[in-house]
Amino acid sequence: MKRIITALFAALALFASASTLAARNAAPMGFEIGVATIEQVKASIGSKTALQDGGINAYSDGHMLKGEGKGLDVAGLQRILFIFDSKGVLSAVRMTLAKDGFRTMAGQLRGKYKVNAQQLPFVGDAWVHYYAGESLIELDAPHLSFEMSLTYLSKTFQHEFHKRRAAERAAEAKEQAAKL
Repeated sequence: MKRIITALFAALALFASASTLAARNAAPMGFEIGVATIEQVKASIGSKTALQDGGINAYSDGHMLKGEGKGLDVAGLQRILFIFDSKGVLSAVRMTLAKDGFRTMAGQLRGKYKVNAQQLPFVGDAWVHYYAGESLIELDAPHLSFEMSLTYLSKTFQHEFHKRRAAERAAEAKEQAAKL
């Protein structure tokens, strides 16, 4: 009886640890979305590449740090932007990369995250959206561009972005209607 109870507890512990790993957020450059702080990013990334103040983000009300990404050892990386919330916690990371590595990167991300949706035409805009825990990953390659973007964001940031963009569009429509 004691062995059965021990086996049940072991199985429960294994299940709990597996579900914890599955619920973990994306961690671009080793910084978990929704967990890492601005101080951690400055200390680690700032020692490898020059980071500049990017101002305050209109959707998270937090600071932004931007850089060219040199020294970060990411193939094709041209620019990187870290977006934090008002408490200094990482809300989003946007990387701009050379588009010629889209298919390779999509495959690498597919091995790491779960695919949510995708559009992979032979010609045209290509994109793949992934998720991990409470974070979303969007790989977008516009057809008439030489660049692609890889964006990691928290679901909270995405929700706030959509909410504020809808309010902006409504205000613009109201302003336009008043002019007519």
